[in-house]
Amino acid sequence: MISDQRIAIKFLLIVLVCGFVSGDAKVRCIERERGALLGFKNGLIDDYGILSSWLSDECYEWYGVECSNTTGHVITLQLNTTYYDGVLQGNEGNGRTGMQNNWSLEHMQFRRANIADEVPAWLWSVSPSLTNLYLSDNQITGVVPNLSSTSITSIDLSNNNISGPIPLFYASSNDVMMSGNMLSGSISSICSVDYEQFWFLDLSNNQLAGEIPNCWKKMPNLFYLNLAYNRFWGEIPLSLGSLQYLTALQLRGNSLSGEFPSTLRRCHNLQLVVVAGNGLTGDIPTWFGEMNQMSSLNLGRNKLHGSIPVDICNLIHIRILDLSRNNLSGKIPNCFNNFTSMAKNSTPTHLSRLSYVRIYRYNPYLPNVSFKRYFGYSLITWKDQESEYGKNLIFLKLIDLSSNRLSGNIPNSFSSMRGLVSLNLSSNSFTGNIIPDIGEMKMLECLDLSNNQLIGKIPTSLAQLKYLSVLDLSNNSLSGKIPTSTQLQGFNATAYAENKGLCGLPLALCPEHILKPSTTNLEKDSNFSFMQEVGISMGFGFIFGFWGVFGTFILKKSWRIAFFNPFDAVGDWFYVRTAIFVSKLKRS
Repeated sequence: MISDQRIAIKFLLIVLVCGFVSGDAKVRCIERERGALLGFKNGLIDDYGILSSWLSDECYEWYGVECSNTTGHVITLQLNTTYYDGVLQGNEGNGRTGMQNNWSLEHMQFRRANIADEVPAWLWSVSPSLTNLYLSDNQITGVVPNLSSTSITSIDLSNNNISGPIPLFYASSNDVMMSGNMLSGSISSICSVDYEQFWFLDLSNNQLAGEIPNCWKKMPNLFYLNLAYNRFWGEIPLSLGSLQYLTALQLRGNSLSGEFPSTLRRCHNLQLVVVAGNGLTGDIPTWFGEMNQMSSLNLGRNKLHGSIPVDICNLIHIRILDLSRNNLSGKIPNCFNNFTSMAKNSTPTHLSRLSYVRIYRYNPYLPNVSFKRYFGYSLITWKDQESEYGKNLIFLKLIDLSSNRLSGNIPNSFSSMRGLVSLNLSSNSFTGNIIPDIGEMKMLECLDLSNNQLIGKIPTSLAQLKYLSVLDLSNNSLSGKIPTSTQLQGFNATAYAENKGLCGLPLALCPEHILKPSTTNLEKDSNFSFMQEVGISMGFGFIFGFWGVFGTFILKKSWRIAFFNPFDAVGDWFYVRTAIFVSKLKRS
């Protein structure tokens, strides 16, 4: 019994000691690693003193450095800043710093560090434990070697000047981000390994060429694929349809041809499809309507024909629908009011965050990737101007059907999309009137209905769109007066040009409002002419009347005596009566 108690007490002491060492105690920095880090620091220009903490004896106190509590080895080196310049070699001479061997680094991160140099060979084998390597947004040059023998599962070399072909990656790699470089050649090498843990692959904005390989079954967990802005040609591979978790597919800006493979209909988790700027042909597949998670569909600048399928209206979460610059014909389906996401002003909440969390919850060292990295960016075309939407992509709600051969009336159901920000129906053959309730689209900022055959008056409700900043109604057959509002009169006259029946500011004034001679002035003029005539008549009347009478008196003495005798008699009578009245007063 006593023996058992002693054993228990010893075990408890061991647990307490181990807990103290692993919990609060800090193991001293490995001197060799400390010296290597100081050598690395010497190769950096640190004018702002970002690395001023690299003076103490213990590495774990240094900025951007994390050490293991049990071994003392440096496991994380993270220097994300734009306040210093540097190179990766870290010492003068042959560039060997001691960092290339026998390290226990697990995470190395130098984002936006102004590093401008060729990638040193030691970097790729700096540590057999290295799993995360992030060197994005620098000016790094050179070629990436074969990484299949490393342990790097997450790598971000995007936005540098790296050239050469894409390397072989570690078989257990999770995410690879190498966009914005000068990589060239084919990507068929990815078919040589089963990348079963791959879930994020971004090779966009490079110079990669050839056909897209048909081996995507080897990446069954891939949920994000971005091959945009390269030089790929040929058809979209059938095996992409095997990616049941695929959430975002970006193939924009290549030279792809052919029709959409029917196998893609199996990718029910697709939320973003951007294949604009290729040479795809055929009809818009009706099975797009089966992808009930779709929020962004960009098929613009292709050679698609046929009509817009009614099945598109099943995409109740759609926020970006771009079918511009194709050869589509027919009428717009009168069911766009099914786009419930466009009827709301709020930010969408339906977006599946599961895939997003699925990646980053297992990798705490991967930075808080913006929505642009997860969901991708989208280049939106407005009047031949392309604007990139990244973080704020979730706030954009847009329909662009411009430059097709669509006809018929603009459906009244459009007015129900109160959250729509941009509507472009230009360069088609739409007829009829502008929908009268267009003022219900409260959030509309951009409206382009130019180059159609619209008739009638501009609805007065258009003046209610207080956010409207871009307007083009030119080259139609609109008529009547432009509704009066601060905004509508604030647009340039070109916004209303080539509508022969249209008038009112900023165009010429309408005929009924052109200034005419005032009736008041006419009355004044007529009164003035009448008074002139009366004055002249009185003048002549006075002359003839006065001199006609008195002239006669002057010439005829008998008339003169006869005319003035009565006045003399009256005057004598008044004189006599007055004299008698005065004399009586005196006597009394």
